[in-house]
Amino acid sequence: MSENKANEAVAKGIAKLDANKSDWRDVIDVKTLVMSSGDNCVLGQIFDTYDEGLDKLGISTYTGRELGFDEEYSDYTYQELKDAWTKVLTLKTGDLYKALYSSDRVKIVKTVRLDDKNYVIWQYTGGGTPSISKVSTFLASYRPVPKEKAGTILRGSTTGKLFMAAIEGGDNVWDLSKSYGSVGHITRAGAERDHGKLVVVQTHMGRDVVGGMHLSI
Repeated sequence: MSENKANEAVAKGIAKLDANKSDWRDVIDVKTLVMSSGDNCVLGQIFDTYDEGLDKLGISTYTGRELGFDEEYSDYTYQELKDAWTKVLTLKTGDLYKALYSSDRVKIVKTVRLDDKNYVIWQYTGGGTPSISKVSTFLASYRPVPKEKAGTILRGSTTGKLFMAAIEGGDNVWDLSKSYGSVGHITRAGAERDHGKLVVVQTHMGRDVVGGMHLSI
């Protein structure tokens, strides 16, 4: 499906932006996001114009398409690109996040836009007074609690390497290049550091691919 290709391209674009401008998520207003506009597309909102964004990132127009910044001559539409970017930029009320360096878990209370910047109001799951942080600051310390079922096949967005979710809602994945019984159990954070954001592999019908412990890839 072209929608799946748009999601994978956007995952690569996120990795590129994370490596070059850590606060980019604070800037984009999804309500005014227009992927066909040089001023209001993802790069336009971050760098003032699409062309300026390409220049600042040091990439060509061809690479820009590969990274989900443009749809011209690609396998997806502007609307599919907008939907993919909107999905990753939206922190939903009630969603759970886990601290990167502790066992703390927090939930999203709501997101707000103040002085043209994106903020998130969050609260520890055990209760207490809600806190507010810029989105980029929050995501530097917390990551979403995975929702995939155990056995769901995942692909690294930058390298294409395949993994499998080990436990539903867990933080570990199996490296499918390793044989069953070998050391293939690694953290999701480690996998994403080396292979890009993990995206769910789906069939052409849009269903998640779920394998087993003896799956051979």
